[in-house]
Amino acid sequence: MIRPLITACSVLAIFSAVVVSSSPPAVAASPQAPTVESYSACEEQIGPRIYQVSRVVIDAAPNQVQDVITDYDHTDKVFDNVSKCKVVKESGDLKHVAFTVKTLGSLITCDYVLEIKSTPGRIEWKRVSGAFKANEGFWKFEPTNGGRSTLVTYAKYVDGGLLAPKFIVNREIRNSMPVIMANLKSTAEHDNAVAAKP
Repeated sequence: MIRPLITACSVLAIFSAVVVSSSPPAVAASPQAPTVESYSACEEQIGPRIYQVSRVVIDAAPNQVQDVITDYDHTDKVFDNVSKCKVVKESGDLKHVAFTVKTLGSLITCDYVLEIKSTPGRIEWKRVSGAFKANEGFWKFEPTNGGRSTLVTYAKYVDGGLLAPKFIVNREIRNSMPVIMANLKSTAEHDNAVAAKP
């Protein structure tokens, strides 16, 4: 018999679904979502799944942007939604990284471990354990402006399981993406400016 994993994340998702369905319509806004030039977001079918995808141009070289993301010792200082981040296992270009992530407007945290593979120009991940039935996606870093800037693509698919409705999960991903991209852009461009100083 398969038993669904009941977590605080899934219980809150149910509560949110009830509140959303019983509340009058409100103007939707991403909390703390900054305006990021060149930012775009959409849903894209990649293989059999529909991913939430966002893109932004960052004024730093692809390797500099990728280094910000793979510096797991400082992830919680770069990204507002990450409370804790720690590499728990390492083998070649594969790492198992444990995250504690704030969700639903920082009302609750979710813990999970991802297997992350980083190669030049791309980072891919998939869920190993913890919250959610599935959590997978990728970062892609494409050079622009002669390699001085980077088109960053961030794609994420999460299956919350039986107790976390897909529309709640996808809404939360869409709401968090502009903030994540703004955090990345700010850090990478600052690091690039510092590195360029004589």
